[in-house]
Amino acid sequence: MKRLVPFAVASLVLASGTVGMCDDSSARGLYVEQEKNPTVLKNTGVCYWLELSRGGQTKRCSNKTAFHSGDKIRIHVKPNIDGFAYILMLQGSKGDKSVLFPAEELGDNKIKAGKWIALPVGADDGTAWMKFDKHPGMEVVRMIVSRKKIDPAAQLHGGSVVIASNSTDDKVPDGTLVSITVAKGSKVSSGSRNLTVVSDAKPAEEGETTVVGDKGKMLAVDITLDHTKPAE
Repeated sequence: MKRLVPFAVASLVLASGTVGMCDDSSARGLYVEQEKNPTVLKNTGVCYWLELSRGGQTKRCSNKTAFHSGDKIRIHVKPNIDGFAYILMLQGSKGDKSVLFPAEELGDNKIKAGKWIALPVGADDGTAWMKFDKHPGMEVVRMIVSRKKIDPAAQLHGGSVVIASNSTDDKVPDGTLVSITVAKGSKVSSGSRNLTVVSDAKPAEEGETTVVGDKGKMLAVDITLDHTKPAE
């Protein structure tokens, strides 16, 4: 592991411009429409899922997972645009803020439309993780996708509305469309007119979340992670 970033918990947040209100199929349709037409500026979207490494084993998880000290996670992302990806710590267990990725000892932050990439990216073998430290608490990690390079440090201050949080009240900011795929039979409700939840026939793993925003702005997704247990 080339990068182990200590931290604690996560939920989901978004910041983008305006796209038309749609149902789940339309949100996914908008994402695919841009992916298939890379030369036409339609929207900015990502499809992503979380991977957890615990006790030498890895599996998919969600932001509603109870994380332990020593757990490691990374974010698998498939954008529908060519551009750049960033990961920020907006709220650490000690109140700290920082840019986690890119960093000098890590890999390139370029992303390609339609290509899965695990963030953060390692410098050599591509394997890097964010690791929960020994301090339980609620932490917020922001994932940003932008068509152009940005100054990530400038994004450390500023709010957005939390979506898919650890609470029962899921929210999505106006102008952003989100669909969350869950295992069939899961008891998950959409608490926002911009958020839809669809069932998937695959019961053994967590599904993906698709987020679509304005074509002219960066897309920021805030993931709130709940570090509830100390190291064992």
